[in-house]
Amino acid sequence: MTMDNGNPGEGSRSQRGLLLGREINLKPEPPAKDLLDGPLVVTKLPAIKLVRETFKDRVTALLVRTMLGYREGEYKTMVELRRTTAAVIASVSRAAERRLEDAGWILEGRGIGAQRVVQLTHPDQLRDAFQAMMLAPEALSHDSRALEVLLAVVLRNYLREISRVTSTRFSFETEAHSHCMTGYEQERQLKNVIDSRERVAVIQNIYNSYMYTVNYYQYSLITRERAEHGGKMFSMYIRAIFFNSRVMYDGTIADNVNRRRLPFRREVLFLVKRDRALQQRYTKDDEFATQIKNVLNFFPTA
Repeated sequence: MTMDNGNPGEGSRSQRGLLLGREINLKPEPPAKDLLDGPLVVTKLPAIKLVRETFKDRVTALLVRTMLGYREGEYKTMVELRRTTAAVIASVSRAAERRLEDAGWILEGRGIGAQRVVQLTHPDQLRDAFQAMMLAPEALSHDSRALEVLLAVVLRNYLREISRVTSTRFSFETEAHSHCMTGYEQERQLKNVIDSRERVAVIQNIYNSYMYTVNYYQYSLITRERAEHGGKMFSMYIRAIFFNSRVMYDGTIADNVNRRRLPFRREVLFLVKRDRALQQRYTKDDEFATQIKNVLNFFPTA
């Protein structure tokens, strides 16, 4: 397998897939078995002070929406982070949602950072919030850290609730490992699938398994779960995102890794810094540290 900056044939392949009635869903729903029966409610939220939105915030949102405020990069990110944090709070606490609205926060709409309040039954419904947190620049570390603390509380509450519902201890890392092994086994058997429609279905299943691997691995690090599989999870994460970057809309698999479909380097670095098993080996093994640096350098910058 080789690596490339992109795949020039992706657009035409996607069109052929649509014409043939075959299309891969690149944003699959979370596993049905992991959905809560009802919306998650968090009664003890961390103390996060949210600054009330000013007239300047709303004017900036309008300018960016009309493509006039594109130079307000850091300010735009700050507003997005704060609105995202407010939306997460509102999603798990209706009382907090009312207080935020009374304080002038805009939780719905089309402006920059406008985040919709969701009926949270699975962490995947907050994927935009996780990405905003991981991509935040160092200058906004205070805002991103506040969002990380909040998301960690939400994830731990989800863990307790799903464990109660299923009467078994639920672990993000265990689920990530299980999904990766499922995807890997299906990937190995893919060469034996001849029928085109069946092949698309199998590729969709592999894609889903690897997507769940990526998401659950991230959640395990944010909640500081004890690593049961050592440093193997990072390798599984890399395998998952590399394979999924090659999956085309029409159900085919490109020969090369598509860098435009990979996460940004800052997102991967966020995970590397929080993977304790990885960090322990990184500090003791120079050759391994060099390998990790080379992997990080392959990912595109934001």
